[in-house]
Amino acid sequence: MEELGTQRPKDAWVFVGDDGHQVEAAADVLDRELESFPLVAYGRTPQMSRVLELTNGPCVGYVQWPTDGIEFWRSFEALEKRIPLRSEAAQVAARARRMLAVLTDREREIADGISQGLSTKEMAEPLGISPRTIEVHRGNILAKLDARNMAGLVRLVVESELSTPS
Repeated sequence: MEELGTQRPKDAWVFVGDDGHQVEAAADVLDRELESFPLVAYGRTPQMSRVLELTNGPCVGYVQWPTDGIEFWRSFEALEKRIPLRSEAAQVAARARRMLAVLTDREREIADGISQGLSTKEMAEPLGISPRTIEVHRGNILAKLDARNMAGLVRLVVESELSTPS
């Protein structure tokens, strides 16, 4: 991802070699910093299970590389047809994750509990804190996220999980 430096193009595709965990690392960087560019993995001899894992997760597609130019462009054209649906959901999820990133770990635990419908008491016991402390955290969460109510918080948590990489 260093190749991009401070350049932030409006429209781009990101191709990442499937070596180790590079694809997952690239997906994390894209989530945090670059909005939602389509991510495509490539590899020499991809295993079907890996292709499915990535295309059901952070990638819009997987191409075999090296390949001839005609096959590459056929793959690229097929991928272009998938972009509009994936892109919108990915942008919503990335925006929600960026907003939730301002929360402390404890606040995130409480936000997750709220989104699961847990009561203040149900959250306090396993965390080893008082219900009053939960209430204070709830207020801090709403203030940090500029959310008007708990429904807005729940919406953000759900949106953040729309295209969570596997």
